Amino acid sequence: MYTKIINTLLFNSALMLLKVLVVLLIILRPSFASAADVVIVQSISIKPYNDVLKGFKDTCKCSVEQIVLSEPSRANLKRKIQKANPDLVLTIGMDAYRKSRAVTSLPVIYTMILAPIKTISNSADTTGVSMVISAEKQLNIIKKVLPDTKEIGLLFDPARSGKFIRRAITAAKTEGIELIAKEVNASKDVPDATMFMKDTIDAFWVIPDLTVITPETFKFMLLCSFQNYIPLISFSDKYVEMGALLSLNIDEYDIGRQAGEMARKFFSGTSLKQIQKVDARNAKITINKTTAEKLGIPIKSETLKNARIIEK
Repeated sequence: MYTKIINTLLFNSALMLLKVLVVLLIILRPSFASAADVVIVQSISIKPYNDVLKGFKDTCKCSVEQIVLSEPSRANLKRKIQKANPDLVLTIGMDAYRKSRAVTSLPVIYTMILAPIKTISNSADTTGVSMVISAEKQLNIIKKVLPDTKEIGLLFDPARSGKFIRRAITAAKTEGIELIAKEVNASKDVPDATMFMKDTIDAFWVIPDLTVITPETFKFMLLCSFQNYIPLISFSDKYVEMGALLSLNIDEYDIGRQAGEMARKFFSGTSLKQIQKVDARNAKITINKTTAEKLGIPIKSETLKNARIIEK
């Protein structure tokens, strides 16, 4: 009889404990549901940024929560990040990076920033992928598209592009190219600098240097390109549409993949301080076929097959 009473008491105690656990699970459920490995803060919902997002998700394979700053629901970014309780923040766009850094001290992986600013470079808990395609990658593609190229001219502001140019000079030697890089300190110096090198180069390479490139300076360089039969290599499709021979554009999806690979290293126990900041590793090619014909430049069919073609 005592055994039966004891068993009944034990059963009732176990049942009561089970009920308490169920209640606790119900109470705590919202916190579990909102938890994420990564909070993704995105400046605006546009295709390039969405492609980065997709590349990251496909590679990281982690739990994410997305916040788009341009949407009304982005109110109180700090509270949203705290509620998600992530281990890591991915930012897409400069505005997303700056606002995230202002409200959280969590580790950050940045993307879609053209040239990482000094505060990013000095931050130990930040790494990421810039929008700059590595000099090595660009020169390798240029050599494949224009195999007879021996001398390439380039204008740059050392304050903006000095680091990139130093790498480019080394990479050019590997490709058997002499890079003739001339410094300019203001956009008004561009026409004279362009004319100075036009007789000694096989191609002119335009990089995204804000001192060098303005609507006026690009038009001048384009005119010089046609007058002297020098192909113009740019960084944007809009310049190819205006008449440049080709552009080398970032692959946004692959930038997302690069960031995803960084996140996987982080979740495997590597600190962000040990994960090197990198440039975009892949490039998408756009070629103006009409310009190639005007300049008398043959383009291999294999290159055309793998490029976006503009005919105007």
